Amino acid sequence: MNPIKDRQPISRFSFRGSPAPAPGTALVYRLQNGGLVPTTSPFTYGELLWRRPGEYFVVDVSKHTDSFTGTLPSCSLTLEFTFTASYEWRVSDPATVVREAADDAQALCRQRLLDELPTITRGFKPLEVMDAESRLNDMFHGKALDLEEGIRMTVSRIGLRLPREHHDAATTLDVNPLKARVEEALQENRIKLHKRNVEAYMEVLEQGDNGTIANLLASDPESAREVAAMTIDRSNTRRAAVIELAKTMAEKEMFPSGQAAKFVDATTRALVETLEPPGPTKGSIEAGERRALDAEGPKGAKTEEDGD
Repeated sequence: MNPIKDRQPISRFSFRGSPAPAPGTALVYRLQNGGLVPTTSPFTYGELLWRRPGEYFVVDVSKHTDSFTGTLPSCSLTLEFTFTASYEWRVSDPATVVREAADDAQALCRQRLLDELPTITRGFKPLEVMDAESRLNDMFHGKALDLEEGIRMTVSRIGLRLPREHHDAATTLDVNPLKARVEEALQENRIKLHKRNVEAYMEVLEQGDNGTIANLLASDPESAREVAAMTIDRSNTRRAAVIELAKTMAEKEMFPSGQAAKFVDATTRALVETLEPPGPTKGSIEAGERRALDAEGPKGAKTEEDGD
């Protein structure tokens, strides 16, 4: 709607002024120097001669109502809200309306809302339509918005809804982030568990074969038969390797002069270790001797038979 209702030139030699403005309208005179003078009553003959206006405009300054519908974005890139906005508008500065040639007040008011409302609704998920509507009305209901074109608008109400065809898609979008967070937590736990397993296996491997066997028995006591067979196979493999090495060195006369006997002894010890547990150590021998002496008692002590 164009708030400028009429535009009439004023002859330089005319003594007829503009008619009195109708209720709800105002007059705006354009002077020869381009200045604009708004007034609610027409110029007198003296003012016409003195100010010498070139034309006048009749501007509608009454109150008007309007409503329109459209779409507003949500935080989703694909799903939008549908809205209906109701507002009132009127000309607050007739001279500015003429200067800016504001010939469509409704289009200006609607564009102002379309510029401001999305900044609010983008912060809401599609399923938060009621919260978004409450926020819009809290911020704009009854608030006067002054446009640069000399028009003042006041929002009456903003209704917001999510189209039915978008509801299922919105539900899926709302659930998917939760699924993503759960999967992320599960993946993090899998990584931590794998790391702990690697550390545990590294510790077992550092203990050698005996540590590996002990870990197998601790993990699955029922596998003792298989572990025993594996241990025997390991001993047989080592023994065969030692014998094969000795045969090869003997056949190729690889023993240094005078070292054959020593190598035979070493080979024999290696074979014994693969078949039997390690022999007593020096510490175990000394401990055994002490236990034997304690059993005999102190030297020189008489027994009952000596007394007889």
